Amino acid sequence: MKRINVRLEMNGMQNAMQLIQNTTMLISIGIVFNLFYQKIKRQRVIYKVLCGLALGFAGVALMFTSIRLNNNVIFDTRSILVSVSGLFYGVIPTSAAVVVLLAYRAMIGGPGMLTGMIVTVLTAATGVLWGTLRKKTKKKSWLEFYLFGLTTHVVMLLCMFLLPHAIVWETLKTVTLPVLTIYPLGTLGLCLIITYEQKNIRTEILLRDSEIRSRTIFDQAPIGISVANLNGALYMNPAFERILGKSLSEAARQAPLSTFHPEDTKRAVETVQKLVSGEITQYDMIKQLDRPGDKPVWVHMYLSKLSAEENDGAYLCMMQDISEEVKKENDLLENEK
Repeated sequence: MKRINVRLEMNGMQNAMQLIQNTTMLISIGIVFNLFYQKIKRQRVIYKVLCGLALGFAGVALMFTSIRLNNNVIFDTRSILVSVSGLFYGVIPTSAAVVVLLAYRAMIGGPGMLTGMIVTVLTAATGVLWGTLRKKTKKKSWLEFYLFGLTTHVVMLLCMFLLPHAIVWETLKTVTLPVLTIYPLGTLGLCLIITYEQKNIRTEILLRDSEIRSRTIFDQAPIGISVANLNGALYMNPAFERILGKSLSEAARQAPLSTFHPEDTKRAVETVQKLVSGEITQYDMIKQLDRPGDKPVWVHMYLSKLSAEENDGAYLCMMQDISEEVKKENDLLENEK
């Protein structure tokens, strides 16, 4: 009797270790699949179906490493796979994955074939239903994910009563403890990883969209905008290039104040030095700029220190062409004389 108990304990430990290995493999598959799926989830339905089929074949790979009990009933972590898929990816990919898994489970056969197929369908449906009912909850806690995993696998264990009567209790005695301990934790781990990846992808999208908007504003702004330091221009938008009469590559090779009219250069140099040293943080002035092959242009220039580092010397320069206004004002003064 003691030998039988020792053998059962050893089998239980081996089964638990195999389930842990199967769960680890599942999480690895989930990480790779989720990164891929998040990139195409807004595409057409056909892409979602193809992703679901790919997920189904990943589930088949899990079944290759399944545990086969003494009564030939097999166990693996595909229930975690399809339930989490239903929770995060919805009906279409999950249904496609379930079709693949059902087909393969039917090919394997065995005393637990029908039960295994029902488990696959019901755990997937649990995920879809939970995701639908909790759709408005943007942020789900780790406790909810754990309870989701626990609920899903209680459903799985209830399905064991559909096994042939002779092997029901034997199966439940063998798998109940590992299923209720390992599977909910595996579900929790996979859910947390997917949530973390989704958050990172959303952040990446927001940053990219923000960069595009900023770039569009920068390029299409009606006034000239430039970033420069003591060595020359670093960036400048098209409006700044038009006012300056030079491209960024030309301006970068010259001293930043070389385009100032000789009468204004000395004062401008002093102002920029004060700005860079931190003595002042912003300044605006009306100056003349010399343009190559053209007459000088009057500009209203706004300068602001960008970097908090004292020696970095980066500053923002916004420039507006006011030549027409200056000309009108001079004409008005001439007429008044």
